[in-house]
Amino acid sequence: MASIKPSTASLIPDWIYHPPVTNSSSSSPAMGLFVFTVGFIVFLGWIISHVQKTQKKLAWLTNGTNTLLQKCTPGFKPFTVTTHGGERIVVPYSFMDTIRKTKALCFRKAISEDFPTHLYGWDTFSMVDHPAEILQKVITKYLTKHLNVVTQPLSEETTFAINHIYGDAPEWQSIKAYDSLLDLVARLSTRVFVGDELCRNEAWLRVSKDYTTTAFAGAGMLSTVPFVIQPIWNLLNPTCRKLRSDFIEATRIVQSITEKRRMLKQEATSRGQPVPIFNDMIEWASEASNGMPYDAAKFQLTVSMAAIHTTTDNLTKTLLLLAGRPQYVEDLRKEMIQVLKEHGWKKLALYNMKLLDSTIKETQRLYPTDKLMLRRKALDNLTLEGVKIQKGQHVNVDNSHLMNPDLYPDPETYDIYRFKKQREQPGLENKAQFVSTSIDNLGFGHGTFSCPGRFFASNELKIALTHLLLRFDWKVAEGETYKPLTPSTSIMTDPDTKIFYKKREFLLKYKNAVPDLEKPSTKQSNTPTSQKRALPERESRYPKRHTSGVKYHESFDEPEAASSRPRKTDEKSDPSYTQDPVDRSDKEKDKCRLRDAFQCVLQHTVEGEVTHIIPFSWNKDEKAIKTTSSVCWGLEPFFSEQVCVELENLLANPAEPGSSDRVWNMLYMNRQLHYWWSLAFFGLCCLGTRPHEEQPDDSTSANDPEDNAKEALWDVEVQFNWLPRRWGKPDDKITLKGEDNGFKEMPKNVIEHQRNGSPVLNHPSGGRIAASRVDTHQPIHSGHQFTLIMPLDDAMKSKMMLDLQWALIQIGAVSGGAEYPELLPDHPDWDEE
Repeated sequence: MASIKPSTASLIPDWIYHPPVTNSSSSSPAMGLFVFTVGFIVFLGWIISHVQKTQKKLAWLTNGTNTLLQKCTPGFKPFTVTTHGGERIVVPYSFMDTIRKTKALCFRKAISEDFPTHLYGWDTFSMVDHPAEILQKVITKYLTKHLNVVTQPLSEETTFAINHIYGDAPEWQSIKAYDSLLDLVARLSTRVFVGDELCRNEAWLRVSKDYTTTAFAGAGMLSTVPFVIQPIWNLLNPTCRKLRSDFIEATRIVQSITEKRRMLKQEATSRGQPVPIFNDMIEWASEASNGMPYDAAKFQLTVSMAAIHTTTDNLTKTLLLLAGRPQYVEDLRKEMIQVLKEHGWKKLALYNMKLLDSTIKETQRLYPTDKLMLRRKALDNLTLEGVKIQKGQHVNVDNSHLMNPDLYPDPETYDIYRFKKQREQPGLENKAQFVSTSIDNLGFGHGTFSCPGRFFASNELKIALTHLLLRFDWKVAEGETYKPLTPSTSIMTDPDTKIFYKKREFLLKYKNAVPDLEKPSTKQSNTPTSQKRALPERESRYPKRHTSGVKYHESFDEPEAASSRPRKTDEKSDPSYTQDPVDRSDKEKDKCRLRDAFQCVLQHTVEGEVTHIIPFSWNKDEKAIKTTSSVCWGLEPFFSEQVCVELENLLANPAEPGSSDRVWNMLYMNRQLHYWWSLAFFGLCCLGTRPHEEQPDDSTSANDPEDNAKEALWDVEVQFNWLPRRWGKPDDKITLKGEDNGFKEMPKNVIEHQRNGSPVLNHPSGGRIAASRVDTHQPIHSGHQFTLIMPLDDAMKSKMMLDLQWALIQIGAVSGGAEYPELLPDHPDWDEE
């Protein structure tokens, strides 16, 4: 007989389907009472269970910090706690490197699940985990590369905002520290995020500030409500209603901007005019989405949530801590004045504010935003160092190592010099910077999911603090010290804390050193943002580029590099060239070869030589340096006075002959291309610099200076361009009206050449000028780009060398001087009187 597998129904007692028929009239009430009793017991158990969970969540909100202090003792083992956001596995900081490398642990999923994104008004937070990664792309590929051009506008907006918020204040006044600084940061961030149209729109500023505060408060309330009741609670609760109201207002404002821009573009197209370009996050998000649907208002609110409140947190803590320590403030002011005198409001100035950088990093160490960092959600079942983690569970790293005296001596003390001293130690220059991430400081996370906006936040903090400290004196109430609130495991400033301020009496030299400190820019315009930017369009748009290699190394066993003197082919040999009397640096050449991957940066051929961007002969000895100094100051029509000073420091320092023989002034190039470069058949234009997207592994030991030197790499974007020519000697007479080689014809030829796409020009003797990449066999056309990767300081110097070369080589091409190098400075006798 065939076996019969019982069905699910056969496992249920038959009387449920076919209750026995009896004559007793009392059986139905008895059955109803039984069902009711069972249902009530189940419901009561559910209520008790939920109440217990709610009690644990509320206990965590009020006592989470103490719980961690009790459990996170030295050498503790991972444990599970119930937080207001659900269960969390807390692991010691020794797990950090393992977590960083585990791809099955996701930060974005963890963040998006902290909020009820299934409810209306809350789905804004799903932008963090958008499939097109719009938020991440906009910050890394657009915002960060614009840091060069936003420093001055940020300073101008800071002046306006401080005047608006703090006024003149000739006598001591008090103000709520957090609220006032939140207003300041919101205005600065909005200036960069959405441009002039919204940065002074009070309705948008209110929404951008309130939405995040309301969201965190509402999420905390909803976390204590059963899931099935959350939709009703979200509908009726006043905090949740305000959140929806803010979202509707934000949508209205952003839609009005996008519609206005759409009409402007449509009108320009219909008239045959260039379509206006808007360089802000509204436009960048549209480009980064790659056609995938997204909500522009949700995106802007997400950016505000990620940037404004976290920056305000550090700014408020830093200002309150400094207000109680006036001995620190004077040292900071001295550094600010000195740096701004040298550089003005440029990104390089912010980089050189090293004591200020150390100050905000020390604030982040002593008072981080949370005691639990590196939040991750498990995307699969996995085991971490013997700890089993189920799919869907959340993992956090304990942050108490920031108070470990073995890592940070005297950890309870607020020492603004701590990280500046570390930067002065060999190998720690980059690791101790505010924007650098490491296993010892998780303020910006670490690894793949480290905060991409930290570079902008650093600049914003430094600009704001510079203005605040130079314009006002600050103090806290008599006898008060900074005491943060610690709800859950957060570390935040009491919003009711007041700070006192009074306008400082500036010396005239201070005002001159800090432009726009008291008088804000009054320029108002309805023109698109692109028409008001400080740099040309080529510096604000980066197409995909080839990365030509990476990183430095102190030594490499390779044969001696060929001389970096431009070589002519046999038929063009020039006996006037002689070997330079000053020895070149083999060490720097090795760095150049390794950085450029032993390939020509243009053709990718392995045959080549180390070349100089600016000729080595410019500062090979004291006589050459003297002449170079005068040349640097003759460049004022092309560069600002400050840039001329910096060029003179780099190229014409009498105490350092040969100082330009450094890797930041070198390229690895095919010899024939190098020769054509020396004759100005082409030039190299620097499009700008930006942080390198894939930073080296930060987990190396602090005792390994070679590995630490790899940190904080920057990209130098370089564009190749064939140049127009004037065939004639540079000392030929040029008439203003002549038909041939006339002065008026020169700019016309340049413009026409660029309109035609800057094509390659053949040599008048009939020789063919051309180049192609050996890996793709494609010709190298004008517009071809490559990237040099180097530390920030070298990147800034390399950009200056490329800018100088680009200015001079165009002059050499259109003047005819490039065909006769013996009449140009790149000659052994260039230093002769």
